[in-house]
Amino acid sequence: MRVLCTLPHAGTLISGVRFAPTDGGMLSDPLTADEAARFVRIPGYVLVAEVAPEPAVEPAPAAPLSSAVRAAAELERRRRKEGAAAASA
Repeated sequence: MRVLCTLPHAGTLISGVRFAPTDGGMLSDPLTADEAARFVRIPGYVLVAEVAPEPAVEPAPAAPLSSAVRAAAELERRRRKEGAAAASA
């Protein structure tokens, strides 16, 4: 968890915890629950809800080219067969 310090002129090291500038104030490095509780008791510090990053989704492996070529050839054979059947009817 992290805390946001909204106090003006806050430094980058507060009570041994590193803070970095961000929109709205200074954002702490990750803290334990006890450290965060200590900070949020002080006016000007607020707990920041961290959003877990979404897991990377691996793309499905592409079908081997030979399978794609076979599928296209089979489709073409079916179309020709249907075309020939329609022409003779």
